[in-house]
Amino acid sequence: MAVAASMKNLIDTAHIIESKGTHKYSIIWLHGIGNSSDTYKDIFTQIQPPNTRIILPNAPQQWITIQGSMAASSTKKMIENAQIIPSKGVHRYTIIWIYGLGGNADGYTEVFIKMQPPNTRIILPRATKRWVTILGRQYYLESWWERDDACVEEGTVIMDKLRELIDDEIKLVKNASNIIIGGFSQGGCLSLTTGLTYSKQQLGGIICCGGIFINEKKLLEKISEYSKTIPILTIHGKKDDIFKWNDVEAGLELLKQKGVGDNMEVLAEDDVEHIISPQGFDLISKFIKKQFKI
Repeated sequence: MAVAASMKNLIDTAHIIESKGTHKYSIIWLHGIGNSSDTYKDIFTQIQPPNTRIILPNAPQQWITIQGSMAASSTKKMIENAQIIPSKGVHRYTIIWIYGLGGNADGYTEVFIKMQPPNTRIILPRATKRWVTILGRQYYLESWWERDDACVEEGTVIMDKLRELIDDEIKLVKNASNIIIGGFSQGGCLSLTTGLTYSKQQLGGIICCGGIFINEKKLLEKISEYSKTIPILTIHGKKDDIFKWNDVEAGLELLKQKGVGDNMEVLAEDDVEHIISPQGFDLISKFIKKQFKI
């Protein structure tokens, strides 16, 4: 069943040149790094044999390292792929929101349009669509990293890009205090870790929902001096089966040892699973307005 589901997704994302005549033969052609099916479709249309269907699968777009530098990894690229809700009025504030595994920017657009404060631009970066394994089955989903054990390596690359995005937004809103970064699940991990390790200025706030600080020695060492004073909102369900509450508590205790504590508001909801509850969304809205003094 898992294989059938995976193949269906591979077909769904492929470019297919249908057979001329009865379909008796198939050619499956895989493109190389940096290419797509568009590179080959004209060629195969010209050389297509009779009775032959040609399938050109598309590899997922993702961050890669070539000779020590990241390919297709500029902040401009992240902005171009992002869902952007323009500011109502003069752009003075920015919210960067990062969703979790299997989510998408569209899923949060309506929510943020409803809670959008005046003079605030909202940026919803899009994750790469890729094959991920969940409970032994493969799914083609938007995800910030491929496997849980790759969250540090791949997450570090994304966090570098998020910090660059923050740098660019500061040029527009004049000060990092006018920027809040937040997210859910994988996005919560990224927002909390990115925010705590951003060292140029103090951000306006960090929101972490259903996530946890990415506990890795080199990231702990990068926690900035602003981590002790930046306003932080953490929301987590005690019945969360993805990031267990016990693990979250341990992570929060570790951050306290680094001096992060008095500046962090924690909402732990007894009967809530891996979601953001209505109470959570209400608290997020109030937190944003408070930090932006709106």
